[in-house]
Amino acid sequence: MGAAVLAAHDNLFDFFHDEVDAATNATDSDVSEEGVFYLTNLLVEQGRTGSSTRPCTLAELHIRAARAPRATQIQNYRTLGDRALYVTGFFPESLSRKTVRASYYEDMGRAAYDRLAAILGRAPSEGDSGHKGLGEIFAELSMSFHTCIEVLREVHDAMRARTEQSPSEPELLALYEQWLSTGNQRALRTLQRHGLVPSSTGGNA
Repeated sequence: MGAAVLAAHDNLFDFFHDEVDAATNATDSDVSEEGVFYLTNLLVEQGRTGSSTRPCTLAELHIRAARAPRATQIQNYRTLGDRALYVTGFFPESLSRKTVRASYYEDMGRAAYDRLAAILGRAPSEGDSGHKGLGEIFAELSMSFHTCIEVLREVHDAMRARTEQSPSEPELLALYEQWLSTGNQRALRTLQRHGLVPSSTGGNA
């Protein structure tokens, strides 16, 4: 996860919060303040996690959660949702080497967060703090799962752009053609980061 970039920052939370906030604005995503904080914490936890044991599959986590007491259910469903979101958002290319598709991860992650919302309660939390409760946050993550994926992909692309060499001319041409044919906004933002503005945008710098 961009080790060279992370090593230059002592406070991972502040670093990732700035990255997620910028990505939310860049993608024009409707993510709440609590949602931004959740995505930030997810990246911080993943940035610090290192395990030599084989992780459970999403299906294994789902089976464990379904059969477990409430506290363990919450832990397993959250692990399932977080892993599905992180993998599809930060490492989508890894799914091309798996037998399951990205849509499977997205469906499993969305369902896990939806289940958490049901367990914890979706109703607005009482009190005058003005902040969402956990159940509301998980409900938002479930309903906006694809949006959250796009935010994490933008964070990933922005970090990679600062640590890797500029794309070659053929790669830039491929991105340009992708944008022209599909209107892919991530391709457009990558082109703009490298000083290229497609002519169809009206020549705006």
